[in-house]
Amino acid sequence: MKEYIEYDFPGAYVNVLQKGQASSGDNLSLVKPSDNLLTSHQLCQLLYAKKKDEKILRLLI
Repeated sequence: MKEYIEYDFPGAYVNVLQKGQASSGDNLSLVKPSDNLLTSHQLCQLLYAKKKDEKILRLLI
């Protein structure tokens, strides 16, 4: 994780447990995010960046 933080590669990392294909019966769907939510990149910046982005901080208010 240290490398991902240092090089600014935020996101969700998963491990594949079983090779195969997903189908519509697997409850997969796209969700439109709210305009008020932070992205994973913004959250990582808030947590780990030495200099905080004021625009991102204002989203929390």
